[in-house]
Amino acid sequence: MKYLNNYADEAAYNADTRPTDSSVVSNIETVGVRYDGKNVFVPKESADVGDIVVIDNGELRYIKLDTYDAALTTVEPIGVVYYRTGGEIRVVYKNSLGNVQWAAPMRVKVEGFDLINGGTHTITVNSSTYNFTYLAGATLSDVSAAILAALPTGTGWSVETKDGYIVIQRSYYTPSISSFDVSDLTVTILNADYQAQYTGFLTAYLNFMRENGYSHNYAGANYERFLQYYEVSGSNATGVDQSVNAVVRRSVFNEVDNPLLVSAYGTYENYILDNLVKMPYSKDAIADNDGKSNTEKLISYTYIDDDGVEKPSFPAAHAASSVSAGNVTWWLPSAEEMSVLARDVKLDYSDPLSRALYKIGDRFAITSTHWTSSERNSYNSWVYNGSYGYMRYNGKNTSNVVRAVSAFYF
Repeated sequence: MKYLNNYADEAAYNADTRPTDSSVVSNIETVGVRYDGKNVFVPKESADVGDIVVIDNGELRYIKLDTYDAALTTVEPIGVVYYRTGGEIRVVYKNSLGNVQWAAPMRVKVEGFDLINGGTHTITVNSSTYNFTYLAGATLSDVSAAILAALPTGTGWSVETKDGYIVIQRSYYTPSISSFDVSDLTVTILNADYQAQYTGFLTAYLNFMRENGYSHNYAGANYERFLQYYEVSGSNATGVDQSVNAVVRRSVFNEVDNPLLVSAYGTYENYILDNLVKMPYSKDAIADNDGKSNTEKLISYTYIDDDGVEKPSFPAAHAASSVSAGNVTWWLPSAEEMSVLARDVKLDYSDPLSRALYKIGDRFAITSTHWTSSERNSYNSWVYNGSYGYMRYNGKNTSNVVRAVSAFYF
């Protein structure tokens, strides 16, 4: 890079009284690169965490965080750098995309009811049967009520009354429904039971590896939030060692209650750090760092709903991929990508990523739960859980925040 100003040390830099209302890049030999002025553009090779990605005359460019001033530029900000290596820049989209389900509910269209004479029918779900009856002269609303009364309560069933037919929906995690029928009626499966089934095309990962080398069903993702929760509300177990799944609270992190932990870590903060997600990944750790591929597979599944509209079977992935900013491909981050995204966000949002997102859109809400595109089992997918600051799993039928990411290589 060509520097406009060079200084031997910071004293020389501070002694320079020239105005900095224009974009100036300075090289201070004892400190490093300093950026002054407004909307300083840097090449992608110099872009770092917190730098703002913009579209300038149709091209991707990068503006240093602390120089960005929207009032003085016509470029379109689309995201922020959240991670970089020598040949890769990872970017998070400027806005969250709301709360949606990972998988859409199972939906079944049923028609052919004899409302004039009434009738009795049997719903068969897998091997379970449920009978319902409606009287002569009944309305479809009466039929819907009878069906809902026949189905098990508290398991996500709902019934919609339509014009000439009804739609039965289930939004729940168990059991997986492989067959559904209603006797003597016409049944059309609109959307399969993706909320309770393995996708069949994603690799499912049961555990996360922590920095301590042990794999468990959760691992800390955001240091400050993980510490904040567990130092007060962690396990009160005693006599545990590093291999134990449960993270203990600060009050029992002492030589009397947990001498092995104190001997291994010295401080509670070091103990918390060693229970974060292992980075970089290694054998037995979640290796799913390809949210782009996951998303491409997920969005290929759609269904035609009863209204004739094509809808996504996997709404979270669809929401992320629907971002069109900058003619860039966006996707739902994998579990690994999400753990990187969440790791260094501060609770007071003073970190570079949060400051940049605040300038152009929405911060990454560190206390909210965010979807990933990674699957855990038939009814769970991985999330960043903001209540605890960790990577864990959530039911595919639940609604959580969607945040889109992308990556550029050089």
